Amino acid sequence: MLSPRRNGLSLAELLAVLVIVGVAGSAIGRVLTHHQRRFSSLADHSLERSRLREGASLLTTALRDLAPSSGDIYPGEMTHTSIAFRAPAGSFVVCDRPLGDDSSVDVAPATAFLPAAGDDSSEAWASFQAAPVPESPGRPPVAGDSIHLYDSGAALGAHDDRWSRHLITGVGSADCGIAPVRAYRLTLAPHPPTSLERHAPVLSFRRTRFALYQSSDGAWHVGATDCNATRSPACPPMQPVSGPYAAAASAVDTINGGLHLAYLDSAGVGTSDPLRVSRVRIRLRAPIGSDSVDAVVPLAVAVGFRNLRR
Repeated sequence: MLSPRRNGLSLAELLAVLVIVGVAGSAIGRVLTHHQRRFSSLADHSLERSRLREGASLLTTALRDLAPSSGDIYPGEMTHTSIAFRAPAGSFVVCDRPLGDDSSVDVAPATAFLPAAGDDSSEAWASFQAAPVPESPGRPPVAGDSIHLYDSGAALGAHDDRWSRHLITGVGSADCGIAPVRAYRLTLAPHPPTSLERHAPVLSFRRTRFALYQSSDGAWHVGATDCNATRSPACPPMQPVSGPYAAAASAVDTINGGLHLAYLDSAGVGTSDPLRVSRVRIRLRAPIGSDSVDAVVPLAVAVGFRNLRR
């Protein structure tokens, strides 16, 4: 007599299938985990490279227009992790000279005197007929800022034209007839030149400092602050502008530090004289921690100054 037909798997067969499925699932899981870690590593790597490029672009933009031979870099504040320099703060135009006050000059934002569209004649600039604009770029002048006045001199021709330098010792309001744009009466030391003309260009500067510093959360950032000797403290606490980066390293360690600045003269030799600096080599490194971040190659760029005396 024939035995009844059985449906399904035996226990041995079921165990074999479970083993095979387990081995395959484990292999697939390991592959997926590897790819997930790889993608995460690439994302971290890309983020860190982006931060490095951001920091390099920030410092390059801030330093490129300096004129070191004119004293734009402050002595004693040119280290491998920080630099202090005279940064542009605003542009203005002389609109008047107060009667009986040889130490002051009235200025207004340069954009208040833009000529009418299509009129690029010198008369349009001298007459100040253009409608004032409600907003002005840059930062308002304050006591402690430095300014450059363009003095065309008493003689005809350009042979006696020059930029005269002054320190702002006081700031008040002035009436240049360009409401609602605010005009300023600046008290200067030394006194502005007597040959200074109306509509002469004026550039203001403010002492700015960039440095690698450790913030309150323990991370290292490139921070910035502006300094003014007339206030207390003269330099407010650093504010982060880029980062985080690796911790600061010694001056001779050009590899592991989050920021390393090297100052070179025209021959490419290192110099500690701010008047002889021809370019700055900037090296940035991401914070050292995970394997993905350790693999990020430090970013190095060289900044050549536009305003070098030839």
